[in-house]
Amino acid sequence: MPPKKTVPPPELDLSPSVSNVNTVVNVNTRRVKTVRTKDPWVAMSALFDQYAYDVQNGWVTSGKIRARYDKSHAVFDVELFQTFNGLIKHANMRTRVVKPDAPDPEGAYEYALHVTFDRPAVDPKSCSATIDYISAKPQHGVETGTDAIGMALSLCKLIGCSGIKLYDGSTLYCEKNNTGSSSDHANVSLRALRVLIKGNGWYESKGFKSLLEHLDPQAHKRRLAQIPNIDMDKFIQYLSGADKVLRQAFLNRKYAGVRLASYDKSREEPKIIEVCETNDITDALASVCIAYDILTKSRATRPKLKTLGPTVDAISRANCKDAANLTRAFFPNNRLLIVLSTKGHPVPIMPAIHAWVYTWRLLDSFTELTITKSVGKKMN
Repeated sequence: MPPKKTVPPPELDLSPSVSNVNTVVNVNTRRVKTVRTKDPWVAMSALFDQYAYDVQNGWVTSGKIRARYDKSHAVFDVELFQTFNGLIKHANMRTRVVKPDAPDPEGAYEYALHVTFDRPAVDPKSCSATIDYISAKPQHGVETGTDAIGMALSLCKLIGCSGIKLYDGSTLYCEKNNTGSSSDHANVSLRALRVLIKGNGWYESKGFKSLLEHLDPQAHKRRLAQIPNIDMDKFIQYLSGADKVLRQAFLNRKYAGVRLASYDKSREEPKIIEVCETNDITDALASVCIAYDILTKSRATRPKLKTLGPTVDAISRANCKDAANLTRAFFPNNRLLIVLSTKGHPVPIMPAIHAWVYTWRLLDSFTELTITKSVGKKMN
């Protein structure tokens, strides 16, 4: 008896056009629209039944879906977690290796895309989607991060999930140490770097919005737009004055004349420190002297760069470690200290101070930042 022929799995086309999305699932078009608006979990089952293969029955139903988006061809491992009443409670979709010999970029994540769908208890006929991992990963068939995002959004649109969220922890790895792992001190937050250079993050450029932007879109846009356009001469004048008085205070151990504004994320207005402690001076000095040193050197070698955005861009291209140190100096983890004045030595006002504080609050909490996007619009 001749061996049974292996039938290749069908390919799910996740291209952005609405017509393709409507035709990939082998059900009536009206049914797709109805499912999309009323119960995405029925659509998930229809999608899984149509495209999954190597299916194993049980409380966890698993299979594989082959997907195409632009130039990327990926295979998703899919797990549908069912409750005792047979309803799908949770779905995992993650890419797998399809090109073992393809070189991945440095710092690539474990998957090109790992997206999860959850059924909220308060609204069982809806779903919440979360992107857990995203990476350009040729070994998984995904050539660009944009393709991975496109696949995630198209899957949401296909089953009728109204939105998607993620936590932006994107990082640029400058170098590795002797153990082969990257040092935290040589890593750059790509979100911070891009905001400094362009006034928005990479995900925002794809249409995602932070919670702060949802609260006040106009103020958010206006404040972030100020950051790349900060005048370098004025900024260095502030850093120079702050560096001078902080060094004098540290060396003389006389802090009474230094006034600091201490910002944290728990309250809108700063705490004004009139009588500084040693840690107040050392924390402020650590940030100011690093930023002052890097920016003055850059200003001397790049006199034509008049604003902060192009300056940070040039620094990041020339020296990744300087970019890492600069972003940490600009946006410290615990609190942001601004030098206001000192007795007998006035300090120039820091330019765009309100925009700077807003950006620090946005960036310093990036691991907790929920970014949402409506999946009804086509991604640019």
